[in-house]
Amino acid sequence: MEPFQGTPPAVQAVGNPGARFGATPRRREIGSGTSRSRRRTISATPRPDRRLLVARGVVQPSISPIQRQKAYRGGSYLVVGHFDRPFDLRGVGGNALAILSDAHLCVISLLAITATAFHGATARELFEFIAEQQKSGKQISFVWLDIKSPDKCSEGEACSIEALRDLVRETLEPVGIRVLYGFFETEDSEGYESILKTLNQNEAVCLSGFAKDIFELYDTTAQALPVSQRIMDYGHVNIRKNFGDCHERGGKTCSELRVGGRTYRENGHFGKVMAWTSTEGDAHYVQDLLLVAAVDGIIYGNRMHDYKDEARTRAALQDILDFVNANPDTHRMATADDAPW
Repeated sequence: MEPFQGTPPAVQAVGNPGARFGATPRRREIGSGTSRSRRRTISATPRPDRRLLVARGVVQPSISPIQRQKAYRGGSYLVVGHFDRPFDLRGVGGNALAILSDAHLCVISLLAITATAFHGATARELFEFIAEQQKSGKQISFVWLDIKSPDKCSEGEACSIEALRDLVRETLEPVGIRVLYGFFETEDSEGYESILKTLNQNEAVCLSGFAKDIFELYDTTAQALPVSQRIMDYGHVNIRKNFGDCHERGGKTCSELRVGGRTYRENGHFGKVMAWTSTEGDAHYVQDLLLVAAVDGIIYGNRMHDYKDEARTRAALQDILDFVNANPDTHRMATADDAPW
């Protein structure tokens, strides 16, 4: 695992060492998880050999007029780690995210998290809560900030993307938690430029869109950014819509992801490529994404309503696990010794 740049985490990672394998076939590392929650309650009994789960949730913190905390409002976050079963995801909103990796995945055992009242919490409160979980041994690998409006901050409001960055470095990175900044069609924003210019080795960027467009954006705006810190994502809340057969030249979900993974990532232009969203009954699409497009991540769960610990979401997760179990020579679940970038 690559060393964390900064204060080393005071927790011990679990799992088997992650490593690169022969190019034929290329061994891939996989994780899975949950996304876009307003309120979260996750409990688990830890065991080091369990599959990686990822928790992702919407963060819309309010700013206290008294404290005047400088915190960015809007977006989402991603927490990565291991959970044992049975786990309770009641209260977790949104969809779910399965992260896969070409070589090193954001993996560290999260083991257990219990958090309520995230809706309305400030960014500082949220980050401090996550940091406390890390310090208590939950081993969180990284937080994904899906930034929708990087320059949106009304006059008089105590918010800015620089304040978000500073808060991340004050609360999360000192305890060993990395950060991924996500942008969609905001690459010409001052916020994107600011984050890019000040990015450190604990942080990475994720751009959403067509593979060629993302390649050109990184090539023109981030030439100095290490490839491992360049992430691409693309998809649709209904994975079947405009999915294609994975063999088109582009323009369809699977073909764009295939180009992103097979062409740009494997030729050293992207670090990882992620897709979304699979739900119950989408095993065929999951197989195409993993086998043909060779993606590094799949959001799974529900299409248009909150994620729940229910048969539908468990079935969506099981599609991913079934594929991994059926393809042990080319795929595996990520371990705690893997790094996100």
